[in-house]
Formats: sequence, C-alpha cells, structure tokens
Amino acid sequence: MFKRAAVLMVSCVALLSGCGGAPQPANEEIRSDAQGLVCEGDGVAVCNGVCTSTYDDVQNCGWCGMRCGVPGGNNVCWYGTCYACDSNQTNCVAI
Repeated sequence: MFKRAAVLMVSCVALLSGCGGAPQPANEEIRSDAQGLVCEGDGVAVCNGVCTSTYDDVQNCGWCGMRCGVPGGNNVCWYGTCYACDSNQTNCVAI
C-alpha cells in the first residue's frame, strides 16, 4: 500500500512539474523591459517605457530611437523602414 501511494505521489509531481506557464500566441514576439513591462505583437518593442510599434513610428522605426529624417519632416515609417516623401506624398523613397 505504501509503495503504491509513493509511486502515485511521484507520478503526480512529475506530471505537474511538466506544466509550464500559459501558452504564448503563435507568430507574435514578446518583449519586456527591466521594469517588467510586457509588449506583445510583431514589431512591438518597449521604447522609453512604452509599448511602441517599430513598424510605423517615425521616432522608433525598426528599433527604439531610430528616427526617420528630421522632426516635422515629410517622412514615414513603413514596416520598420524610413521613407522620405515628396510634398504630395505620392513618391516615397527609402532613406
């Protein structure tokens, strides 16, 4: 009886130790900073303590702190690449 109970207890411990945390969504990146802020999603990073899309933020294009052109300029960030656009915004070239 004691042997059966010991085997059952060891089996339960082994089963429970194999359980991890909550599953993470597929195809998404998870980023965190030293203060524990967690950001989820493709192209999202913790920049200056804020979850930021590095795909389309002209102040953080591609990575934190990567600025597209000059402040107030006619620039866009498209999927992490900076583009300078003409005044009509019909012709943009990578910079």
